[in-house]
Amino acid sequence: AAQRRRYEHFTIAFSGGEPTLFPNFERILEELYSHKVDVIFTSNGSRNLEFWKKITPHFNHCVWSFHPQFADWKDFYEKARYVSQHCWLNVDFMMTDESFEKNLEYAREIAQLDNVRVDFVPIQKNFGGESEGLIGYSDEQLKILQNVPYKFKEPTGEVLEKRKRFLRFGRGLKFVESIVDGKRVEEILNY
Repeated sequence: AAQRRRYEHFTIAFSGGEPTLFPNFERILEELYSHKVDVIFTSNGSRNLEFWKKITPHFNHCVWSFHPQFADWKDFYEKARYVSQHCWLNVDFMMTDESFEKNLEYAREIAQLDNVRVDFVPIQKNFGGESEGLIGYSDEQLKILQNVPYKFKEPTGEVLEKRKRFLRFGRGLKFVESIVDGKRVEEILNY
């Protein structure tokens, strides 16, 4: 139906839980990618390197979250290094108060890779319950959270070629046009 309406670009985003644990995830990526559907997904990056080697040919962008209390940095970094050679990678650091400084070091390190964007995610008190605001960040930490000091570079290599194929990557603000009850609706949405 969307093709009859002359939509030219399709993006499907998977999130979770952990979408990479779905048994047919690789096959879904292959099928969508073969039909020039842009696929984006979030992951904690925990699957092994062999898994990432199998699926990176079938998407051009993913978002990984780094949870310092659960992830091994060296393992995470090595997988991120591989993925970033083949796909655009956002890395979101969960900025807990006990790992804030360590995450800054890790972010500085991973920001040196090509095709990586670093973001910091502030942590809420009582997350999942009634929000009580952010955990007790210092004024300096709040400044860092508001202005991530690591800038990403433009895509290179294979990732640049994928960008040409799909024209854009899926994270950030998007202009969306749709038909609702016979009327054209235009919106700017934040991924």
